[in-house]
Formats: sequence, C-alpha cells, structure tokens
Amino acid sequence: MEVLQQEVIKSSAIKSATVSTFLPINIQAYSGDLSWPGKDPDLQSKVSAAWVGYDFATTMGIPLKEGREFSPLHPSDTLAYLVNQKALDLMGIEEDPIGREITFWNGTGPIVGVMENFHLQSLHTPITPLILVLQPENASYLLVRSADGQLENAIADLRKVTEAINPLYPFEYHFLDEEHERLYLSEQMISRLVLIFGVIAIFISCLGLLGLTAFTVSRMVKEIGIRKVLGASVVEITTLLSKSYLGLILIGWLIALPVSWILLNSWLDNFAYKIDLEWWFFIGAGVLTMLIALLTVSFQSVKAALINPIESLRSE
Repeated sequence: MEVLQQEVIKSSAIKSATVSTFLPINIQAYSGDLSWPGKDPDLQSKVSAAWVGYDFATTMGIPLKEGREFSPLHPSDTLAYLVNQKALDLMGIEEDPIGREITFWNGTGPIVGVMENFHLQSLHTPITPLILVLQPENASYLLVRSADGQLENAIADLRKVTEAINPLYPFEYHFLDEEHERLYLSEQMISRLVLIFGVIAIFISCLGLLGLTAFTVSRMVKEIGIRKVLGASVVEITTLLSKSYLGLILIGWLIALPVSWILLNSWLDNFAYKIDLEWWFFIGAGVLTMLIALLTVSFQSVKAALINPIESLRSE
C-alpha cells in the first residue's frame, strides 16, 4: 500500500493520497489500551483507533488544532500519535498537548498533532476519542484527493498504477460522498415514504372534504339562494359554509399534535446529534393544514355562492 501511495502521488492529477485501515466516516475499531501519566487506574478508557499513512489529515481535509501530522521527514513518527480533541478531553489535557507522552498500540510515544473533532460514523453515533497510529503496512484503503478539475485523469492514472503493480487485481474505486450517503439509506427511505404517503393522505382528505362540502351545499341550496336575494355577498356565503369545518380541522390538529410530538421525539432519539423540536414546527403544520382544507372547502363554497338564486329557488 505504501508503494502504491508513493506511485500515485507522482501524478499531476492527484493532489494528495494516504492509506488507512478504515474509511474516515466509518471507523469501527475500539481499544481500551490507551494510558497516560496520571490516569486513574479505575478509569476504563475506550477510544476509536486506526492505522493510517502519511498525509491522512491533508487528504481528508481534517483541520489540525495544534502540531502536525505524520511526516516521512520524522522517522520517529512510528512511535508517535495523532489524536482528536475528544481524546485530549478524555485525558484531561487542556494545555500544551504536543509532546505529551501516551501509551498505546506502538508503545509509549509523544502526541505530535491534535485534530479537530470529526464524525467517525453516522450522526447516530457520538464523536468518540480517536487515536491514529502510523502503520501504513496494515492499511486496507487507499484514499485519494484529485486535483481540481482532474477527476477523470486521476482515475485513469490510478488505474494505470494499480494494474502495473498488480495486474491480476481488479481496479475498483468508490467516491467517499457516496459511501457517506449509504450511512443514511434508512433515513432516505423513511423520507420518501413519508412524502409519498403524506401526499396520498392529503389527497384523500381533500377528496373527503370536497364530497362533504358538496353534500352540505346541496342541502343548503335554497338557503343560499334566499340569503343572496336578501343581499348576502359571495364572501359572506363562503364564510358561512367554511367556518363549520374549522372546528373539525382544529380538533384533528389537536389530536395529531401530541402523537406527532411523541413519534418525532422517539425517532430523533436514535441520533446522537439532532435538532430540537420547536413549537413553530407544529403551529406551521397546523396552519398549512388549515389553509389546504379551507382552499378545498372554498372551492365548493364559492361555486355555490355564485349560483344564480333564481335557479336555486325556481321550484318555490
């Protein structure tokens, strides 16, 4: 893997490359081997860990808060460690972390760099302390960042290098944003289902309101005609026919409010990082529902209010 990395970075279409045991958005290894001076012997330290190569932070675009990342210019980095801010918080190191010695997989060595916290898995999982160890020979993935506008050339050069080093191995590549998207397949499916069934439910409800309004209008056709003869306007008649449904819509919203609150809170509890349910989400949904219902009812109401009263009273 290290030979492959060194070959691919010779390409002008490739900005940087590194190797890793895990994809940076799906680091699944945990270890309890972390130790540091002053550690409470009763403290169980569980940290995420991965073996990486040189230029990991640069290739992945991970900002460094302090220090540097692993470099071939420092041969002693094989005994050094790269950590995230969460790891410092775990160890209680608040100042001058660079050079502090910790004990982990490769033995006792200094911290050479501190990374900003980044999500190691999906948003279902909280960010955990992370220790990176320089050991490219144990890597499973080659991670490559192409130069701007050079993606096709980068892929072509990767194919050429891979086939030259190991012609019997099939050349396969994936994009990290696509891998990231796969972490949320269930949420995407839920989103589509909610949209589809929500539209169907609203459509069926509107059909029901149309039918109910048409039935009410048919029973009040002569009353509407008399009111028009006595000077009632289209707006007044429309309001008369519509306001009887406002109470029903309000009752429906009051029933849906606690149910939706409970269901949404239960769903959001599956995420370590989530939004807060604001009151205006539900008020907005209620107002939108009211507007859709009133537009549906008004369609029949206005139609009835525009009928010539002579036609509705002709049988009298």
